[in-house]
Amino acid sequence: MIRILLDAKDLIELVERDKPMSVRDLSEFLRERRGHIVLTFVNVSEFADCFRGASDRLYIRAMLQALQALPVMYLHEGLIEVCEIEAAVQAFNASRAVNPHSPYVSRWDETTTIRGQRSPVQMIVGYRLDMMIFDLLGDREGQRLSDHRRNMGRMTRQKVVEERNLPPEERPKPRQALTDALQRKIEYWKLEKPKDMTAFGKWIYHDATLCPGFRLGWELFRSLVANVTDELQDTDVWDNAHFPAVPYVDHLTLDRRMLGYFGEVANRILKLTHAADYRNRAHSNLEELIQSLAAST
Repeated sequence: MIRILLDAKDLIELVERDKPMSVRDLSEFLRERRGHIVLTFVNVSEFADCFRGASDRLYIRAMLQALQALPVMYLHEGLIEVCEIEAAVQAFNASRAVNPHSPYVSRWDETTTIRGQRSPVQMIVGYRLDMMIFDLLGDREGQRLSDHRRNMGRMTRQKVVEERNLPPEERPKPRQALTDALQRKIEYWKLEKPKDMTAFGKWIYHDATLCPGFRLGWELFRSLVANVTDELQDTDVWDNAHFPAVPYVDHLTLDRRMLGYFGEVANRILKLTHAADYRNRAHSNLEELIQSLAAST
């Protein structure tokens, strides 16, 4: 099975403009290779935002139905880090192997759920993606999700700025910084605590396969902090939302700016953990990704 995570830009180019090929041709291409397009809260909600206020609902519905006609899977990227860390703490305290986390869910509405809760529309049978999107485009829910994205981007950008402003002598070494990040998340989510936080942090730091999504997100944050010439905007930071999903897909597309960060992060992780090799998973657009798949089969 090949799992492909596209950003919203590539979804729009595909469905609205038949770039780099038609939806029908891509469906055939994927089915020949047991491939699936991965839909998440981020790429679908950004896709929906592009059509907010559009008057031709039949046209929008046709595009959404074409998108769902693709072989698709649904991934809840928002809970990857907490589920990984929770599983790692339990394994560490019990001196056993970590039970792998799967972020995949059965429908798109489940990608929006809060930890410990179920989708409020779970009992609706036949709730198609186009119906969910039209609900999303409603003023109240659509505005809530747009506000959520802006707030998350603002908070992350502010954290990057704060880290950049720290004097060099106050900045912890990478292993300690990762341990501190783990501890903050454990406390925020009220998870079971490791028996020895220092030993737990060391364990996670030296094996990037233990909390792989968390590690990619943390390494990206580290790169953003280090690149002081990168003037971040709130909307820029949202582009990193798919980094924690990388270990759970086979290919993804990123814009060229984030692709540069991805290469840096993937190389740094590989030097520490040879089993965590993500270097060939990211592509600049769907056309490049398709060419890579065609050449390998």
